[in-house]
Amino acid sequence: MWQELQGTALGKWLAPVEWLSPCGYWLIQHRTQLIRPEELPAKVPAIFCDFKASNWGMLHGRPVCHDYGNNQLFTIAKAYGGRLAKAVWTKE
Repeated sequence: MWQELQGTALGKWLAPVEWLSPCGYWLIQHRTQLIRPEELPAKVPAIFCDFKASNWGMLHGRPVCHDYGNNQLFTIAKAYGGRLAKAVWTKE
């Protein structure tokens, strides 16, 4: 998820991943600081669904999710996957 969303508007909500083992078993991620209840955001992107404060932390003064393995990306993709978009082809 991080690899696909880094650098996007959604990526700013995620604790960055520094390294992921080839098999996906080991993950090294930026360490977040403990988040206080009053720092938890009132609204978050719709991809998040596991709303435990322990999944969130502070990174560089802003709240980020550091446990985003349980998300709604597949649910959202199923809902919108059948829609067609105009293809704009380029010459290679």
